[in-house]
Amino acid sequence: MSFLIRKNQNFTNKSHLNNHEKIKKNNRKIAKTRRQRGYQWESTLVKRFNSTKGWKAFRLGSPSTALPDVLTINNTESIIFTIEAKSGTGTTLQVPFDQIERCLQWINNFQVYKTRKVILAFKQISTNLKIEFITNHFLIVNS
Repeated sequence: MSFLIRKNQNFTNKSHLNNHEKIKKNNRKIAKTRRQRGYQWESTLVKRFNSTKGWKAFRLGSPSTALPDVLTINNTESIIFTIEAKSGTGTTLQVPFDQIERCLQWINNFQVYKTRKVILAFKQISTNLKIEFITNHFLIVNS
């Protein structure tokens, strides 16, 4: 009898393990989709700025680095923007405070530019975007 219980326990554990692996694999797919969506939105922003006369935009790196998503400059008009790009499907998109702080620190390093702004650029499939706060330091863009 104890042999049968052990065997059932092993079968249950294997079944549970397989289910756990399926969940992990599904979560990886979701995370990859989110990263791709974010990358595509950043790339779109860079292309839009670069297609405008006088503007130059650069993607600055991966999320693990302490950089804004996009840096945009116009040397003829002495303007610089750091852009934090967010993309999603829900009714709200959150921008962590440390990312906003990081953009402000970057902007403050370029004192030579007369106009320095942080842009929070949202791309949302849902049409019910809700912005909870706006200050004079930020330009909110919804595409």
